[in-house]
Amino acid sequence: MHQYLLSVGHRVTDPVPDEAALAEMRASVALFDTELRGAGAWVYAGALQPVEQAHVVDARGAEPITVEGPFAHADAVLRWLWVVAARDLDTALDWAALASRACRARVEVREFEDFAR
Repeated sequence: MHQYLLSVGHRVTDPVPDEAALAEMRASVALFDTELRGAGAWVYAGALQPVEQAHVVDARGAEPITVEGPFAHADAVLRWLWVVAARDLDTALDWAALASRACRARVEVREFEDFAR
């Protein structure tokens, strides 16, 4: 079994959906999560706080330096993610299509490196 990251980007300039739309999206995502779990494909899912709340730590020098703010300023940032177990890329892409429909956004699919090989 391979593991894939299904990630949902968010443009920082996108308008925030109203509460009704958010509630509908959360319900759709919850149903998708239930389907993943039932199929044995669910590994992890989560959402990130807004990028403005990020911190970067650089401990390459003598003392760690912590900076408030994102690692890099970008137009699009990671907002939501799933880690799924799938037998192949086609299966992961099928899960991504369902995730995209549930969260009403584009979903990027990337396989994790297998360092045990």
